[in-house]
Amino acid sequence: MQRAISLTLLVVVLAPSVQAESNLSMISGYALTTGNEKLIDARTEKVCIENALADAICLPTERFIGTYGRIANMRDIRWLLGALGLTGAETVIVFADDPQRRDTVTAVLYLAGQKKLIRVIEPVSRLLEHGGLRRGNSRIAALFRISVFEVPVRTVFLKPGQFDPSGLNVAGLLASYTESVAGGNRDPFLWPVQAAGQ
Repeated sequence: MQRAISLTLLVVVLAPSVQAESNLSMISGYALTTGNEKLIDARTEKVCIENALADAICLPTERFIGTYGRIANMRDIRWLLGALGLTGAETVIVFADDPQRRDTVTAVLYLAGQKKLIRVIEPVSRLLEHGGLRRGNSRIAALFRISVFEVPVRTVFLKPGQFDPSGLNVAGLLASYTESVAGGNRDPFLWPVQAAGQ
């Protein structure tokens, strides 16, 4: 029997129009039933596996941001999301102990086209300690796509941008963008691209 989980959540409701996509609302004491939602654990892969949530999908920032801060291209990110079993049409709920990790993953999913996103405000460790979420087996990306991430990229919110990679904090930029969208901003995100010769 599935238990209702009372959480404080920030819900991102994304509709077809650009205006509707920018609307985010705060919900306190949201009652979540673990039905068709996909749980996304944004902690490190090691922690996600060793301190796992039942049916959670491990998606650490390291999967799309390299050691030197370079971010993968959107095509490869969408392939990764398919390898995690996502199509983009489902509702995903993003957890992490570190809010920046949570918001970085949320921004990438949002820009990739994910239909509906929910950010959990409480850290995963606290939810586990108080029995709000069940421990169990999480899973990592397959070696091949098990689904096709088929929703369109939110290209209206994406523009290529060139930065000095030595001083670039991609995770911070993405996390800040999530907060910016939550505040109603509709400006595009400058997706870092590698400049010639770098």
